[in-house]
Amino acid sequence: MRSIGKFLSSAWRALFGDPVRAFGVVSLILLLTLAIAPAKDHFSQWHSYQRKYFALIRDRGDAVSLRRRLEPGIHQIWLPELGVVDRCTTCHLGLKEASLSDVTQQPFRKHPVIPHPVDGFGCVICHGGQGPATTVAEAHHSERAGEEPILPMRYIESGCGQCHQNALTGTPQLNLGRTMLTRYGCVHCHAITRPDGSKIEATDHPPSLTHLADKTTREWIFSWLKDPQAYAASTTMPNFKLSDADASDISAYLVSSSTPQAGDTVAAGTKPSGAADPAAGPSLYGESFCASCHAVQNAAGNLVGGDLGPELTRIGNKARPEWLAAWLQNPRVYDATTPMPHYRFTPQQIVTLVDFLQAKSDSDYGSGVHLDAATPQQIAHGRKLIVEMG
Repeated sequence: MRSIGKFLSSAWRALFGDPVRAFGVVSLILLLTLAIAPAKDHFSQWHSYQRKYFALIRDRGDAVSLRRRLEPGIHQIWLPELGVVDRCTTCHLGLKEASLSDVTQQPFRKHPVIPHPVDGFGCVICHGGQGPATTVAEAHHSERAGEEPILPMRYIESGCGQCHQNALTGTPQLNLGRTMLTRYGCVHCHAITRPDGSKIEATDHPPSLTHLADKTTREWIFSWLKDPQAYAASTTMPNFKLSDADASDISAYLVSSSTPQAGDTVAAGTKPSGAADPAAGPSLYGESFCASCHAVQNAAGNLVGGDLGPELTRIGNKARPEWLAAWLQNPRVYDATTPMPHYRFTPQQIVTLVDFLQAKSDSDYGSGVHLDAATPQQIAHGRKLIVEMG
């Protein structure tokens, strides 16, 4: 122990015994410390990418101009108004070089043509990731402290949706996603807030259930609840995988809560007289452009027609003829907000269309459904299920 102390004492005197030696030693230590920073950069990942870029462009015909436009070192785009600090171009060196369109190697590929300049928006505002990072792991994959990794390419269009609320030509997947959310009624249950604070509104029109018993039977409601796609392949109604008992109870509640609506059925005694011409139905259906909104499955099982209104493949199984006649006479009586046009058909045309649509049925659909009269307990349970399932 005493020998170690003597060694340290003699070393101190040798290095710092007089002011001149002390100054020289301190200067040498400072010089070594200052040399660490550039040495660290030399072995950093971004420096390696820049060396590879130089090697890539060395033998190209425009190598001189490419080297002149490249500034070695860390590149940074700072956009405080957008909250962007972006160093991606430190490694992605060919983003703006049109002559590198033949290069497929990352991170040196040219960026596809976009309406925004990189210098004005940076990269992370669209691609995500960590802009200030200078390593691939931190920039692309970090999830520390709430950080989000870079967006996979299949979701890249979502970056455009942060600012652009309208449909864009170059974002077909984003446009389709927004359309599906509104058209299929997802936002009835799942609220989605846009970046500007507004809510996405649904564009679908779920049918009113207020006067449901005027329109159809409890047996049809049961079959529909059990498997909506068995009735209409194009429906957006989810299959809740209900048990027979639950489907029966919900149908009981819906029928019990239905209230009659004056004028939404045409009584047998007031129906127009005369037999409809069977050949006139398809003709009138086509002339009225019903297929522009309503689809029907053909013999091959393919849906033919539009998808703005409900599918009519098995409408004869669903709609009571007296309700269907009143609906064709004036759909606003049953549902004041329906998008269905008021055609002002003549009484004979209504008979023709009712007979034509009633013939669109499937004898096997719901044929085995026979429900007993609903009990108060079933009705109460059906109401509970509807509330619980949203």
